[in-house]
Amino acid sequence: MNTRDNLQNEFKKVLPIIEAVKPRINPARTTPRNEFARRVRAVQSALAQTDCPVGLVFSDEHYCGDVPYLGGNTNVQVEQVAGVIGKTGFHILAGLEGGYVAEQLAPRAGAKVHKVEMLQLADEKYPIRAERLEDVLAEAADQPFSKIKKSPY
Repeated sequence: MNTRDNLQNEFKKVLPIIEAVKPRINPARTTPRNEFARRVRAVQSALAQTDCPVGLVFSDEHYCGDVPYLGGNTNVQVEQVAGVIGKTGFHILAGLEGGYVAEQLAPRAGAKVHKVEMLQLADEKYPIRAERLEDVLAEAADQPFSKIKKSPY
């Protein structure tokens, strides 16, 4: 049996399940923007209690993590992404490919996407001027990078 036949057999097994639940699925249902805003405010509040100006989160294709939860980017498939949350909201950090993917869904959460060189695919050289992590951290904290309190950890 070839790969195509195997795939068709797998589809035949799954199709009855899809048909059974299809009437109950609302394809237009999505997490509303105000829910993403509530999540960001909750994290900002927790950061303020620890006197921490920014927080960092991470996600990749194996660990969906907090980037989709805070930034609406549920399509983490191309490369690793990170997020920075601070006074100015949630900022998604990605390489070029991941940045283009993130830009498709980030608006629903009000997240800003930054393409940074440190998260690009290995050995790729892109014809763009990537942002510096320090600049994104400063934007998220709404203060110069040199003024951001560094954690002793």
